[in-house]
Amino acid sequence: MTERLPHWLRGVLSLEAAYRWRALATEGSDQVVSGGTALAVQLRHRVCDEIVCVPAGSLLREPVTVAGMAVASADDVLVQLLWADAAERLADLRQVELRTPLQVEEGLILLAHVRPEVSTERVISELSEAAAGLSGDVGEYWAERLPEVAASMAVRGFVRRAVVPRQRGPVHRPALTLGSSGQVWVEPHERDGQQVAGYWRRR
Repeated sequence: MTERLPHWLRGVLSLEAAYRWRALATEGSDQVVSGGTALAVQLRHRVCDEIVCVPAGSLLREPVTVAGMAVASADDVLVQLLWADAAERLADLRQVELRTPLQVEEGLILLAHVRPEVSTERVISELSEAAAGLSGDVGEYWAERLPEVAASMAVRGFVRRAVVPRQRGPVHRPALTLGSSGQVWVEPHERDGQQVAGYWRRR
């Protein structure tokens, strides 16, 4: 059953998750793959051992179809990760910011739209508490970013961001264009004798 999934998809799903995906696709499930699972399918940055789904009616954007299953958009994934309890959400949120045009501030604005009863300050506080217990690249990243996020949301405007250290080692760029912005990643290159950093641009 898993042989019928694309090779790259089998690479981001555990064997059990791959069987579950194929079973849901065969059944014609109207559920939408969401959260960290959807993000892993789009960015291919880690392996998932479960299939997390939500009803299609709970989404902000139209999902894309991958191997017979609807997969939530990057906007929806960002909102879901902000509201998730999983310990790995900060690592996934970091990947969203590093590999897509989206930022946590945008997710918080969308979250306030779909869940007005949820306090933005509470979400930021919970993220800060979770980040305080982390070490390494993820902990360092959010130690710098979350104060900026809090300041941005407090003034409801632009706050100049600090330069976030680049990832160490080779970076695997997203295989799919994310969200509805139609943007693509341009690798770092040289132009007129000057080194140009990688950036997102419209197609």
